[in-house]
Amino acid sequence: MAYPEAASSRHSSSFLPVFPLELWDIIIGYLDDGGTPQHLGRLCQACPALQAVIEPRLYQHVRLRSLRGGYRLARTLESRPELRPLIREIRHKKDSGFKSNDKLVRKFYRMFANLPNLEQVFMRTTLGELVNAFNRVRRPVEELGIIQETLRWSLGLTDLVLLGDDDPDTSKDPVFTEDDFQIFGNYMLQSPKGLPALRVCHIGTKCDMTEIDAKFRAPVIRSTIFQHPGLQKICITGCQLMPEGGYVPPHSTALEDLTILNCWVGPNSLGEILSWPKALKRFTIRTSQPHSHNAREMEEWYDGDFIEMGAAAQYDSLEVVDYDVYWGIDETDFYSLHKLKHLTTTLSSLAGRECHELDIEDVTTLPPSLESLTLRLDEHKAWANSVIYELVKGKKLPNLKRFTVEVPENMSELPSINTSKTNPPCQQICQQGDLWQEKFKALAVDLSMTPVSYPTKMPEFNLCSCERLEFYHRLPKHPHAEYRSPWEDEDDNWNNWDDMDEDVDLDGQGLDDTIDQFENDGDDGFSD
Repeated sequence: MAYPEAASSRHSSSFLPVFPLELWDIIIGYLDDGGTPQHLGRLCQACPALQAVIEPRLYQHVRLRSLRGGYRLARTLESRPELRPLIREIRHKKDSGFKSNDKLVRKFYRMFANLPNLEQVFMRTTLGELVNAFNRVRRPVEELGIIQETLRWSLGLTDLVLLGDDDPDTSKDPVFTEDDFQIFGNYMLQSPKGLPALRVCHIGTKCDMTEIDAKFRAPVIRSTIFQHPGLQKICITGCQLMPEGGYVPPHSTALEDLTILNCWVGPNSLGEILSWPKALKRFTIRTSQPHSHNAREMEEWYDGDFIEMGAAAQYDSLEVVDYDVYWGIDETDFYSLHKLKHLTTTLSSLAGRECHELDIEDVTTLPPSLESLTLRLDEHKAWANSVIYELVKGKKLPNLKRFTVEVPENMSELPSINTSKTNPPCQQICQQGDLWQEKFKALAVDLSMTPVSYPTKMPEFNLCSCERLEFYHRLPKHPHAEYRSPWEDEDDNWNNWDDMDEDVDLDGQGLDDTIDQFENDGDDGFSD
């Protein structure tokens, strides 16, 4: 896009006085609301007299879709530092690594750390295809680029470790060691830098955890992302969470909302992460039990579940939990979360992957503080409605007001844990639920049996956020491989998982159609 230059470099437009200022406000507002920053920039160049009106709109929400766009933005802000306070949001969509574009991106990284009023940052990239297992040492993988380096320079996210290729020929490329990040992390704690207004951060990769392989180069997040004193919401997708203690004092950060989607993280690691916020109120985790050759990682999973070892660190503050462990592990105990009001989970996450009926007399799974429960059916069990009904009737859930059961429309196509039976159709399950509605109503509980598309489609995001990400590898059929249930062969790295639908863009549907004000290669008004 063409950028406005200083007013002294242009002569005032002769047609500006033709229209009253009120009409100019309407024109500028129309161009701004229509998502055409390029047109606003051209107008600003053509009419320098409007520069003071247009620039706050033009720079308030920045959209970047290329490394070159970030470089050009950095050059503009370098020559015109008065524009930096105007930027309140950056949305960056990037698909390639940084090694071949090092000169382009470093200027943007440094500029990014000096935006005093930046409140929200949305950054997500796409990991390249995995290397062939027989050639994994010599073939490089496309690595996470713009997010890693940008946040390394700015947010204190210095621990987004970029693992280098094992090929000696790549030793000259920049590879950051863990020691470097530990030192920088301590430095950040001693002297916090930059981005005082930042409140929301969405980062990560478009990743569906299809393969667990030693060569898989998902970014590693350790601890410094959670150090920022003002961050209130963090959403992470497709990363490895491997925190290292000592950097963040317990219950010291302002984080209130944490979303973890398709990430590799163990219960002990999660427990450490959740020990840092003062009072975490909302927690979403949708992931899978990791299958790894790493003995330490697997040992974490045998020590306890996410809630027992993780979310229990916030037992006195969590109010909303969305908990979905793919195909479940063991029965999950939410009882310790004594302030929990709203719970969304799957049947296999609640009752365990075998989905054995909960014992009414001995059940301590759900806390009495619960006001609403949403149960996503990934397995049909007739006892589900009955158990919740008995818990309410027995006054073990005295505050429950709403019970929602989400039934996949293609329920009959989903594999059952019992290979000798199939799940009934969605309509039949919902009809069975209708018989329970009057019983629940008598207990002042609103029961709703809701058919839902499966997997749930991504909403029309204009941002890079993806809180509603669902697991596309649950589909019973795959265009490239025959579907197998996870329990059929757990030693095969779960290759049965379906790939993420290529048409689904984690960066948000419709973002590609937004004109990138920093992308065009034409005359852009940048000073050299």
